[in-house]
Amino acid sequence: MARGLSFRHDGTEDYLRWAGAIDVENLNISNDLVFDTNGGGLQFAGLWTHTQDTITSESQNDWDQITTFTEAADYNGATPFVVNSDIVIAKDGKYFVSFDMAYSTVQAHTIDLHVAKNNRETAFNNISSVRKTSANAIGSVSASGIVDLAQGDTIELWVQRTTAGSNIVITIEKVNLKLFQIGG
Repeated sequence: MARGLSFRHDGTEDYLRWAGAIDVENLNISNDLVFDTNGGGLQFAGLWTHTQDTITSESQNDWDQITTFTEAADYNGATPFVVNSDIVIAKDGKYFVSFDMAYSTVQAHTIDLHVAKNNRETAFNNISSVRKTSANAIGSVSASGIVDLAQGDTIELWVQRTTAGSNIVITIEKVNLKLFQIGG
C-alpha cells in the first residue's frame, strides 16, 4: 500500500485516511480517535465468574491458580481463555491489570492473592492483596497495577493460604480478572 492521505466515504460518514507509517514527534487529536479495522486499537481482555465455586488449598504456603472462571469478557487483541483461566497477550506494551474477588472459608484463614504471568514464572507483587477471613463470612479483595508484558505472555490469578491446615476449601463467590494496554 502506498503512503498517502486518502478520502473515504462509507455512506454515513466521511473519513480522511493515512496509509503507511506516521512518524511524528507529537500527535494532537482534538476529537475521538476511531480505529476502523479489526484488531486495531489498544489491547484489552477479561475473565470472570459470578457463579459460586470452590478451590482446595492442599498445603500451607502453596500457590494455587484460580481456575473457576466461567466467562470471557469482551476483548481486542489479547485473548481470554476460560479453559486455561488465563489471558494471552498479543502485543508488547505496558498494561493496567486488575482483579477483584469475593470469597469465604469455613475457618478463619489468611489468604494472599496476586497476579502472575506465564504459570507463575513471574509474580507481580504490585498487583497483590492479603486478607484474613472470618469463619463462614464472605469478604472481598481487589488490587491493580501497571506491568510490562510481551507478546505470548499469559496472565493468571493465584491464591496462597498462609495459615496452618491442609485441604482447606476456599469458596469463591465472584471473581474478575481484567487488563488493558495503556502504552507501548
